[in-house]
Amino acid sequence: MDIRFWLGGTTRCTVARWNNDVEHEPWSKLYLVESGAARYAIARPDEPPRWCQLRPGHIHLIPGGRRHINACASEFILHWCHFTVQDEDVAQRIAAMDEIVSIPLTEARSPADVISSAASGITGRLQASALVLRMLALLPDPVPDSHAAERRRLAPAVGALEYRFDHTLSVPQLAAMAGMKPSRFHQLFRLVHGTSVHAYQLELRCAEAQRLLRTSTLSIQEIAQRCGYPSPFSFTRMFTDRCRVSPSAYRASTKPQ
Repeated sequence: MDIRFWLGGTTRCTVARWNNDVEHEPWSKLYLVESGAARYAIARPDEPPRWCQLRPGHIHLIPGGRRHINACASEFILHWCHFTVQDEDVAQRIAAMDEIVSIPLTEARSPADVISSAASGITGRLQASALVLRMLALLPDPVPDSHAAERRRLAPAVGALEYRFDHTLSVPQLAAMAGMKPSRFHQLFRLVHGTSVHAYQLELRCAEAQRLLRTSTLSIQEIAQRCGYPSPFSFTRMFTDRCRVSPSAYRASTKPQ
């Protein structure tokens, strides 16, 4: 099979560099987080993003050819490579992926340097190609998802969280959208997403604030309001707690020197 690895390496990803939203990303990717954590989402046109937690100990296969969104609240170390597939059958399998595929590092039996050196030598390319094939062998059910039914039930509420994070939605409100009791909703949300509703919403707000600080000339007060905070003080406290830097300092760090 012809897999072409174009880029690769090991990167210390900062909050300023990592939070991005690319409308159409042509590359498929292999990611392995060495330390820290981040979030990544893929989305087709007119569909809500499907988020995946990038945590140490797992290799992630991210399909290209669609919208890519990434977010982090603190610095992390990433081993990565970007690739395209020329084999038509395999390319179609990647194109059909609806979610990011993740496998434990021990299952992959592949060290981090296989990923980071995939674009720089024949041995690295062969080993990385074998890794891609092993991960594709998991398709069309790439991640043994025992929570698929729960994920579907939560989808209306998760969509509301991701599109209306400027409003504080209570657990009872979200539970009603999913058609279940608040206690059950809270339990299933943590089971599927690995975090609480409050923490999930904070991460969404932080990512949006970072985007606005990087790309707009809005004042801190205006950004605070767009992210669901009634005052710049509460917004600044949240942002500083999660990003370890104030909004003003973050904005200054992302401007060209």
